[in-house]
Amino acid sequence: MLDPAQKALAFGARIAVTGAPIRTLAEMRQHFPDYNTEPNPNTIDPASMRRVDDSWSWNVNSQGLPPAGNPGPGLCEVYERLTSAKGGRR
Repeated sequence: MLDPAQKALAFGARIAVTGAPIRTLAEMRQHFPDYNTEPNPNTIDPASMRRVDDSWSWNVNSQGLPPAGNPGPGLCEVYERLTSAKGGRR
């Protein structure tokens, strides 16, 4: 499941993301009390993502086994792997 997402989110891929402004730390801690990292105010809380060429997509409501090419709930794990492999560069 992770391989299609890694290919879709390869460095240089054109991705369209929709979402809402990131929540404040206080708002996040209402639901996740142990969360302590101050969010970057220049980020968003994603609701959907897609490659501009429409070869891949993900949305926050993805449940169960995703269709081929869609990473579903594993998206955050893939993103973390990709950014850590590049030394945290985003």
